[in-house]
Amino acid sequence: MRVTRFQSSFEGEAFSLFCRAVHESCRADYSLAQLDAWAPQDTDPHSWCSVFYDKYSLAAVDDDGVLLGFGNIDEAEGYLDMLYVAPEAQGRGAGKILLRALEARSQKGFVTTFSSDTARPFFIRMGYSTVAEDMAERRGVLLRRWRMERQL
Repeated sequence: MRVTRFQSSFEGEAFSLFCRAVHESCRADYSLAQLDAWAPQDTDPHSWCSVFYDKYSLAAVDDDGVLLGFGNIDEAEGYLDMLYVAPEAQGRGAGKILLRALEARSQKGFVTTFSSDTARPFFIRMGYSTVAEDMAERRGVLLRRWRMERQL
């Protein structure tokens, strides 16, 4: 496994990975309506991937170049915007490697993020503290998430 900067060639694969991660990994914690609002299949992958070019973005790929996960951070604010790992790659270290590499880019001395119910135990294991419960609206549907923070 190696970590590299996110490239435009990852766009289609990244959107597919995102949808699979949400719909497969989070289905025990969220309703079908919530999953569909969070990761709608009718989204244009190129438009969705535009956030990778505004922030410091990384991808984890296997030895064959298959995308295992990705994430991004606003370096100036220390805000981790996204961190997703393919369902079949979870528990193999991609999330940890990506997270630590992204944290190293924070210029604030801390990192904040909003975590799903599903990812919250991972962030706790990685040293994050829960700051507050929060609700996000996606396509008119509310999703519970957790504001989390880690001092670096």
